[in-house]
Amino acid sequence: MGCSRVMAIARRCGPGATIARPALHLIYSHGAHICVLAAVQAEKIVSESRHVVCAHCGGVNRVPVERLGAGGKCGRCKAVLFDGHPAEVGSNEFQIQLTRSDVPLLVDFWAPWCGPCRMMAPAFEKAARQLEPGYRLLKVNTEEQQAIAAQFNIRSIPTMILFARGREVSRMSGALDAAGIVAWARQQRA
Repeated sequence: MGCSRVMAIARRCGPGATIARPALHLIYSHGAHICVLAAVQAEKIVSESRHVVCAHCGGVNRVPVERLGAGGKCGRCKAVLFDGHPAEVGSNEFQIQLTRSDVPLLVDFWAPWCGPCRMMAPAFEKAARQLEPGYRLLKVNTEEQQAIAAQFNIRSIPTMILFARGREVSRMSGALDAAGIVAWARQQRA
């Protein structure tokens, strides 16, 4: 719809609410018909992007869905958003990832003294290369982050928990190989 047509409708409808996203059209006053059109367009723009939390600095980046796998960089620290490696996180980083990320989180709860955890570490690393950017893979050391382990009632390690939009979707205890990790994660999101 051209600007002259939009302005003609605005004059005909009289004063109304202002547009929420001025980048769509420059309208200072318009009627309900234009408001609905603007809201639908704004919703479409927002729904076609995802919030991705940088694993390095915790900055929140809005990334268009079609560009998730294009090797985007963080707007704050300029690090690559998805590097094919799980990120070791502490309490603050974990909370930011959990509450702000639109990308599902696959979290490995582990400990350095645990033999099966050390055995599964290379498989989790390999799974990260296969699952990113559809998933963000994180590692939480339960010896250093005991509060997080208690919060999620971790009783055995290794335990993987899949989170989507801040909520636990599923969990799996025990070591898996890379193919098993990938298959389990994808099955839970199906």
